[in-house]
Amino acid sequence: MSESIEMYLVTTALLRQQSEPVPISLVAQELAVSPVSANEMCRKLAEQGLVEYQPYKGVTLTVKGETLAQHVLHRRQIWEIFLTDKLALERLEAKSMACRLEHVTPDNLAERLANFLETPFLRYDPNQIPEIKASSPTPETKLSATRPLITLTKGTRGQVVKVEFEIELNELDL
Repeated sequence: MSESIEMYLVTTALLRQQSEPVPISLVAQELAVSPVSANEMCRKLAEQGLVEYQPYKGVTLTVKGETLAQHVLHRRQIWEIFLTDKLALERLEAKSMACRLEHVTPDNLAERLANFLETPFLRYDPNQIPEIKASSPTPETKLSATRPLITLTKGTRGQVVKVEFEIELNELDL
């Protein structure tokens, strides 16, 4: 599957609001392409059974499209965790790099990286939509199993265990 197709599916998954179709103009804006190009691609995706195209309303992902989008998002999540937790990259830089790496990462590498991070890797199954779940950490593993909230995908459950913030002394009313 091409990077372009993956980006359309992922973008549609991230932009959707419940079961409402995602306007093609919004997809075009997010991907920085013309509305005409987005419209053509969405029609092609509909022909491939990846989205349902509704003229003047937008697109919704089919089960197959949702499964593929979640598979790509999971690869992104694995890279974000690795880049922030193991290489100490800033969150925004890691997010940008992970978005590029998700498209060139074969499943066997993603699986090895997930094992290294002790994060289950979800393989693509065209017959089932994967669920990405965060397991509840035990007291012994709570600190080692934590990860930044930004690395979780929509629908993932977890527990907030730590909130960090900085205050400058000149902001305090002393």
